[in-house]
Amino acid sequence: MGINIRWKNTADPVAMAHEVHAAYQLRINLQDPDGRGITTPEALVAEELADAMDAEYERIHGYPYINHIV
Repeated sequence: MGINIRWKNTADPVAMAHEVHAAYQLRINLQDPDGRGITTPEALVAEELADAMDAEYERIHGYPYINHIV
């Protein structure tokens, strides 16, 4: 079973790119405070969601989300 992604604004690729970026930021914020890697269950879930959003964005638009993040 895949992850169900609920985009806030599917009509705007820039807004979608910012959603992907926010998902990766959440993963970083939930990492182990000592910086030794992703150890918390929440961080693992956030990483899975961010990776799924990244892949879905690229599938929809044909290019990586990072093109819109400056």
